[in-house]
Amino acid sequence: MGLDDESWSKFKGFNAGLWRGVARSVEVDPVLRRVRRSPPCWSSHYTTRFEDIKPPRFKEIVEWNDFVEERQGRDISVDIDGSFTADYNIFHFKNRTFRFAAECSFAISDSERIRILTNYDWAGLKSVAVLDERRGAATATRRRTDLFGLDGRWIGDASIRSRRGLAVAKQDLAFKTDGERLVRVLEVRDFVGDKIQSYESCGQRLASNDEGLEFVAFDDGTVLILLVDEGVYALAPLALKDSFFLEAGIFLQDPADRLFPISQRGDAEFGDDPLHLARALRLYTDKGLVNSVTTAYHQRRS
Repeated sequence: MGLDDESWSKFKGFNAGLWRGVARSVEVDPVLRRVRRSPPCWSSHYTTRFEDIKPPRFKEIVEWNDFVEERQGRDISVDIDGSFTADYNIFHFKNRTFRFAAECSFAISDSERIRILTNYDWAGLKSVAVLDERRGAATATRRRTDLFGLDGRWIGDASIRSRRGLAVAKQDLAFKTDGERLVRVLEVRDFVGDKIQSYESCGQRLASNDEGLEFVAFDDGTVLILLVDEGVYALAPLALKDSFFLEAGIFLQDPADRLFPISQRGDAEFGDDPLHLARALRLYTDKGLVNSVTTAYHQRRS
């Protein structure tokens, strides 16, 4: 997906240079539908830098304690603050190689970014990696969020980028849960407030041996993996077939020093709820090509 000069400048301006990171990885068994922390990839430290940045690709050099990895990102889509999404035909992560990976990276302060990657091999979804990267002191406050923390209506604005150009819309996201079942409803509205589309999916919470992980399997073949302490989630299909989408999000509290592009519709009364949600979604065709990229910013309605 092409980038104009301004978008590419924003990508380089925010993401270039040396970053220090901590990796956390969750292993997924797509057959038994189980998740667990990956001990070799939990709280592992590294440094990373982007090189050979040429639209719409980049090369990344990652230095762990005892070895170096190289990655090639492609089909980048960039948001107004340097946040980006990309995918990898081959993805190397801590001495493991995956045949496909998709990334959603969120710029959560001027010196912090959170990168969420869904990684696949031929058997299906194998892991979700969360990369917490900084080039200065931490300033953003993430919100510890369990399944009940999702509950409520989230009102927000979305930007949809495709080969046809940029479009904007209102996207409202609602979660309802009793602790075992989770209903997710996404409504797309125009700027007058009229509903254009609505998508609903129902999921069942699956057992996890780790209190820090929530795992929900939806009836459309996707699963939601929520890292409670990190306040991030990934929503992805267990297997890549036909057309599919990959989504990730992060919960932030009181982003006082950061302006999220959330406009208040006339009927929206936000109250004093400090919780915000940033999310990104990559939609693919049945041939595995990127069809569109959506980035959205939400605030929970009180």
